[in-house]
Amino acid sequence: MMGPVYQPKDNELLHEWLRDGRSYSKGQRIEASNFEMNDGNRQLEISLEACFILRHIMFSFNLPIEVVIALWACYYVLIMRRPLPKEYFRSQSAVWVNIFRASLISDKLATIRFQEFVSKKSKYGFTRRFYVSTDDSDHFGCNRHVLLASDNAGGDEVDPSYRHLTSSVSITKDSEGNSNKNVDSLIDTYGLKCAAHLGGGTTDNASDARKETADTFTKVMAKLSANGELQDLTIVNGVERRPITFGDLFHVDNLVVTHASIAAWGDVTKEDHQQVHHRQVLQSIHSLHTADRGFSQEIMDEVMEGADESVSLKTSRERPQRWLVNQRNAKRVLSYLEMKTRFTLLPSLVAWGIAFHNWSRSEWKRRVGGEVATWLSMPEVILGLHYEAELGEYFEETYYWHNRTGPFNSRPGFRMMEVHDLYFHYMLPWWNDAIENPAAKMPKTFAYLDANFEGDEKEKRRAQIVRGIKAGRTELIKMTQKAGLLDGPVAFLIMCDKEHGPAFLRALLAVVDEGKQAGEPAISFLPDDCSELWGKFRYDDRSERPEDEQRWYDQLKKDPEDVVHWWRQLCLDWPILTDDLQRLSREQGPRACKGGPPLVAFRNTYPILYDCMHATFGLMMSNSRLCEQVHGMMRHGLRAGTGMDEADNHRSYAVGTDHDMKEERRKMVEPADTSTSTNRDSPPTKKKKKTERHCHTKEQQHELSRQLVERAPLFAKAAKAVIDLVPKVGTIVNRRRTQDEAHLAKKMEAERARRANMTREMLQPDQLVEMARATTLSNDPTMTHSDGVVDRRKKLKEMTTLAFWNKLKPNAEYKLMFRAAVSSFPHLDALIGRPSLKNERIDKPARPALTSKTAVMEVVVKPYLTNALKISRGMYEIMYGVKDSKNEVDKRERTLALMDIVNLFVVLTPSAWGDEVTPTVTLDLVGSFMTMDPHYSHFPAHTIEDTESQDDQNDNYGQVVEELAEVGGGM
Repeated sequence: MMGPVYQPKDNELLHEWLRDGRSYSKGQRIEASNFEMNDGNRQLEISLEACFILRHIMFSFNLPIEVVIALWACYYVLIMRRPLPKEYFRSQSAVWVNIFRASLISDKLATIRFQEFVSKKSKYGFTRRFYVSTDDSDHFGCNRHVLLASDNAGGDEVDPSYRHLTSSVSITKDSEGNSNKNVDSLIDTYGLKCAAHLGGGTTDNASDARKETADTFTKVMAKLSANGELQDLTIVNGVERRPITFGDLFHVDNLVVTHASIAAWGDVTKEDHQQVHHRQVLQSIHSLHTADRGFSQEIMDEVMEGADESVSLKTSRERPQRWLVNQRNAKRVLSYLEMKTRFTLLPSLVAWGIAFHNWSRSEWKRRVGGEVATWLSMPEVILGLHYEAELGEYFEETYYWHNRTGPFNSRPGFRMMEVHDLYFHYMLPWWNDAIENPAAKMPKTFAYLDANFEGDEKEKRRAQIVRGIKAGRTELIKMTQKAGLLDGPVAFLIMCDKEHGPAFLRALLAVVDEGKQAGEPAISFLPDDCSELWGKFRYDDRSERPEDEQRWYDQLKKDPEDVVHWWRQLCLDWPILTDDLQRLSREQGPRACKGGPPLVAFRNTYPILYDCMHATFGLMMSNSRLCEQVHGMMRHGLRAGTGMDEADNHRSYAVGTDHDMKEERRKMVEPADTSTSTNRDSPPTKKKKKTERHCHTKEQQHELSRQLVERAPLFAKAAKAVIDLVPKVGTIVNRRRTQDEAHLAKKMEAERARRANMTREMLQPDQLVEMARATTLSNDPTMTHSDGVVDRRKKLKEMTTLAFWNKLKPNAEYKLMFRAAVSSFPHLDALIGRPSLKNERIDKPARPALTSKTAVMEVVVKPYLTNALKISRGMYEIMYGVKDSKNEVDKRERTLALMDIVNLFVVLTPSAWGDEVTPTVTLDLVGSFMTMDPHYSHFPAHTIEDTESQDDQNDNYGQVVEELAEVGGGM
């Protein structure tokens, strides 16, 4: 009986009601209720479960709120086959407020979880620290500042993760303004007591970023000091806390590869797209292909027709400062060159470039196609591509290392305790080996060098390659010093290294022991009578200390006070660590890892020392890539006009919940990665250049549905515990742009503060009248001439285009076109040399005779106009300065237009314009420059009398041409 349970609606047909009732009786549930009663106003409001799902739809698929609402109505009809009831409709504001409240609930839950985690001591009683990472970038003309903090996703266990705190607009784009924003965000999110656990941060090695991180830490400590109850948190183990900053090795490698490339082959010049350089080839191929991808691919398919392999073109813009872009692009281009056409056996890209040069009607495509084909036929360019590609092979290894999670974490980017393993056992050895035996590290480059070069040329190219490799290693050493890898607190992580750890510890003990002897209570548990329990670290004679220990000792002795400070701040003088430190100091030779990750072996052997270091460094980011990836999200997904609150909520969801859900779906199609360490003997089973898709297969889409069904009620259940700690729906109706308004108020406050210190002379209203009277319109000097002058300029501008001459005469009358050009170009002989028509007899030797309109265009019109415009522009720049230069003359002070100078070389004639004009020769403009424009003072005036013959005029002009040859770019 369905009647009492499932009543038919008034407008519902009986057979539809019966069909739906039977389906529900078979187990298909009636539509879920997306609304619940508000206890206060007794009105229906969107349920928490529905808020969770709507938030996922809006943020995961980057949809505007109005689209989310429209899709809700559409999909209701798709699923239920009836209109969405009117009582279910909600305004944009109502839906956004509920989504915003869901984000506030998620933030509150995350904050409570993290506060509980970070406030607990580690297993052996050490205080945990968390870190930040920041980066700035411009979006829609505003500088957006991304701030990420380390989080924990493992509950009571340690499993580092990220938390997005803000990506809103900064008040000022400097370390002072950014650090203030960081402090406000940290305290607003966590509260001052939890923010006290801040340890420092990871940066991209920029000086401002390092200063910003240190300033953020210092300002948090200052707020703690000002708080009577929390000021003790600025002290640890008897010393004032200092920040831990680290410049990540990923950005170091990017700089290393860039310097190695530039040192070997030189840099490219910006805006010069005709320079012969292997990196310009990459850009030219990209420009030619992306102008019309479909057409370009069709050209490639045409030239490769019948070949054994097909080429599917993929190109990238030449970008030396972006990770692996040039290196991967070079490797891809080389792979295309290996594929040959069927009949001519030309490399595919060479044939493709020739096709563009021969067939394209676009002038620039013809030129670029010819350049690509020519350059890719040069062994020097191919050698540069091989070098670039094999630099990429090195960078790929470190890229994969940063992409992997490590032995204890579920997310990549938290491998600080393994960075020295990467540096000492891959990065530095690779460059050292490359200098010793470059052919072993770059086999394809040197194989190509041996096969295609001989004698002095071969030695020259080899020297270039070696110079580049040396520059790469020099940059690596310089940047790792700047990054703080081998000094300061990060250097203490060398103790975890399987090879260098024991020697480093013994050198460290020596420096700290000397500090103790100088009065510092650094090693209170190291009595003199039990030294046999420690490895030998005291040496009366410097020469007796082993070489590896001596190197570390010399490095640490550069700043012994800093070493002793960090020894105490890291709590390494705690008695609980004595046994582990003693055993590590006695260790000799590389530590046996039994084929597993070195860090796992260290943790198993020295558990307390591991816990001490992990409490400090376990949540520290080993790179700052995610900050730049957040900027990438905004670059592709942020819409102009989106409020800061919505943008922050969107990024927070993308970095947190959405990422976790996508990872679960990616693992359904990803192959298992057996490598969870930096052990070079166990490489990953598959090196991926990008992650798998997360919603591509049927199984993944089904999993997405299951995730939403499972997570929505869990969210609603957890939200009830904090629902009273977040604002009510009614109180946040007008908060969509709260952060924007607060930002504007702070910006104006900062602006008013700067005004108070200004010393400039202020403009007064009564001064405006005189300034207005003295000011003229910019175009007045060149536009207040007679109509004839303005009309002449307009016609001259038209005459300097090829389109004008193409339309001038039909092809059959090319002789008339030639004679029009001769009469309109008074200096034809001086600029290009006068050619001749077929059968025309002249006394002087001439170029090949012209027999068609095309020949006249290519031999006469085009080269003459090109040179005439070059010289005219050169003269114009001499008179008025180069555009945008400091010597540029204000437009209001110019009395000549460019076309007035062009009139020296192109004149209006009846043969070109019919009866519209009377032929005039304006060479006398040169003689009048001094009187017309005071800026024309670079050349003597050339007065040309009306009675002068044409030869005399040409002689006068020849002097000007000689003086302007360099400026005009030559003839």
